[in-house]
Amino acid sequence: MDVETGETQTEIAREEVLPLSISTAAFWEGTAVGEALEKNCEKLEEWSEGTIDICIYDGGVMGSDSELIPGVQQGTLSIVNSVSAAQVSVVPEAALLSIPCIFDSYEEYNQLLQGEFFDTLQTYYNKAGLQLLCCFGNEYRNLTTNRPVYDVEDLKGMKIRTLDNPFQIAFWKSFGMEASYYRYNDLYAALQQGMYDAQENAVSAILGGRFYETQKYMIRTQHVVIDNVFIMSKKQYDALSEDHKELLKRFFDAVTEDVLQVTEEKDLTDRYGMEIIEPDQTFIAKLKQGCEPAIALLREHIGSEIVDQFLEALRFFGKTP
Repeated sequence: MDVETGETQTEIAREEVLPLSISTAAFWEGTAVGEALEKNCEKLEEWSEGTIDICIYDGGVMGSDSELIPGVQQGTLSIVNSVSAAQVSVVPEAALLSIPCIFDSYEEYNQLLQGEFFDTLQTYYNKAGLQLLCCFGNEYRNLTTNRPVYDVEDLKGMKIRTLDNPFQIAFWKSFGMEASYYRYNDLYAALQQGMYDAQENAVSAILGGRFYETQKYMIRTQHVVIDNVFIMSKKQYDALSEDHKELLKRFFDAVTEDVLQVTEEKDLTDRYGMEIIEPDQTFIAKLKQGCEPAIALLREHIGSEIVDQFLEALRFFGKTP
């Protein structure tokens, strides 16, 4: 009788385990984000006393951004990670976070998202059927090319692969570049075959994609903060118990804290043979002018009210975009 009761309790316990997955197109092996997630997944299992079980699928195993984001929106995937710029197709207002040259550092980004603007953004994610679980910046997008670039004039006529985001495309086109999107997982071959002269990515993505084998130069433009945005179906989130919601918050708070403690950037010169070009202030000043057509396009797409609200929040940092 006791044995039967024990088996029944075991079955009930199994039924009460919440299985979750975190899917991303990014490669997390050896990265600060990957290590923080792995470490805190173990802690979450302990905190939840085994009632939450998270599996991680990186490297596009579950699909590209264009497949993952609709998947989480429809509830076929539980949690998805991507950069905010890739979520513009379902949450157009997310494009505000990736306006080129709008942030001087990812510390500015993180301060902004630790304030009231996170709640503002949450309302737009909720309208799209999503719950914004966590977002933080910890890297920058830099430009890589197959020829040296010392001024924005050198960009004219080059073909660049950028994100599937009309505002990013408008930014690069303002410098006379031919800008278009191409799947990250297929980008190495595209660069190797000469389909593109340039691309822009985080250093970790340059290493993960082995783009140092196809591109000779990296121009340290740091034009966009690379963020990590974790989203979940709002319907699934609302169905969670309050305890599970609090545990998820604790988990992502811990991941954020661990990632932001890592500031070391891998060297692409000595080991990987890329030549690093440090742009001067004149170059950066000209590059910042490219944010103007992106902001104008944003006003057309999402309305001036939210754009002005965002720009007003930036004035906390003494900015006048």
